[in-house]
Amino acid sequence: MRDINKAKRQLVAELEEMRQRPAELGKAEEKLRAMFKSTALGIAFTDLELNITDVNEAAVRLHGYSNKAELIGRNGMELLSKKEHARAKEDMGRTLEAGRSATLEYTLLTKDGKEFPGVLGVAVLKDMSGNPTGFVAISRDITKRRRVGRDLLQSRERYKRLFELSPIGIITLDMKGVITSCNPSVLIQCGHFEDELVGKNFLKTVPIQAMYIPQFTNAFASTIKGKAPKPFEVARRRRDGTTGWCEVHTALIKANGEKQGVLVLLSDITERKRMEHNLNERVKELQCLYSIADIAGRPGITLDEVFQGVVNLIPRSWQYPDITCARITIDGKEFRTNNYRDTQWKLSSEIKVSGAKAGVVEIRYLEERPVINEGPFLREERSLLDAIAEQLGLIIERKRTKKEMRELYKAEKRRQGEPGEE
Repeated sequence: MRDINKAKRQLVAELEEMRQRPAELGKAEEKLRAMFKSTALGIAFTDLELNITDVNEAAVRLHGYSNKAELIGRNGMELLSKKEHARAKEDMGRTLEAGRSATLEYTLLTKDGKEFPGVLGVAVLKDMSGNPTGFVAISRDITKRRRVGRDLLQSRERYKRLFELSPIGIITLDMKGVITSCNPSVLIQCGHFEDELVGKNFLKTVPIQAMYIPQFTNAFASTIKGKAPKPFEVARRRRDGTTGWCEVHTALIKANGEKQGVLVLLSDITERKRMEHNLNERVKELQCLYSIADIAGRPGITLDEVFQGVVNLIPRSWQYPDITCARITIDGKEFRTNNYRDTQWKLSSEIKVSGAKAGVVEIRYLEERPVINEGPFLREERSLLDAIAEQLGLIIERKRTKKEMRELYKAEKRRQGEPGEE
């Protein structure tokens, strides 16, 4: 549209120059004819009745005609869709009255009746006395521009829908780290309202746990420099106190080659981290049970040595090994970890031998931890402790059975007059 306005102003100026300076008529006319022939814009001259008196080759091609002769003598309205005639006549009336017109969009026609969108700028032609003699119209096909505009609009709509519906949190930051936009997923992950985030500094608003802030600060600085870091994981705490994990991706935002800010993607990996944690816990449990079996299977090991070995092994299989202590009480004896002390955060299970209680194995936390299933202990930790108690009961039974069998063997040998094995 700008090029049409520019061409129209230039053309009118040349015509005005021709009217006001007869001495320079030849020079101005030569410039006018050169522009008339070379421009890619369609140019048509009409009388006051809109009958075409001249057109350039660009206008001939624009409307699908073979040559100028096919257009000269036709009425200019024939180049407009019939639905535009009433509006065009009103526009021409205003143009004649004002002496100029704005550049307007119309539905134009080709020779075979095919419609296409175009822009049309019209100016009034005047004689040496300043009286109107006709019109000059400059036109251009804007089909491609319309298509680009439509594609851009669709692209924006798709981005908007992606932005709003994406399960990944999307945040845009300016060059100072201030949040300029965020999608609903961010609000869900953080537990905030949009107006509590937009316009605020990211690091002071989004609830990333303090220990991860330097990592994000470095990532932001690297991204601004054009060196986006690898994805990294951070822990977050929602307003309601619940915690979770995010995987963070960053990218530089540019517009027309200029740096505008940083795009931050937050993928909620809380469930994945929970599954990884649970898997690690199950691995620790299996290792614990395997290690107990390994201790009990050592040649010549006594039950007391088994109990002490097991009690030292237990803490590493719990969620918080650094604050876990353990004790086994059996047959009046007590076996404990060096850090053992009585606390209120306790989990215990009976050790049974041949169906009768023989002792108890206890786990305690030395510090308070969030309530989960059974106090601060996981449901799986209850199952593990019961399995340990059961395994200890079986070990005791096997040890006692082996001892009884040796005693019986010795007694039988003595009865037969043979020395028993010592």
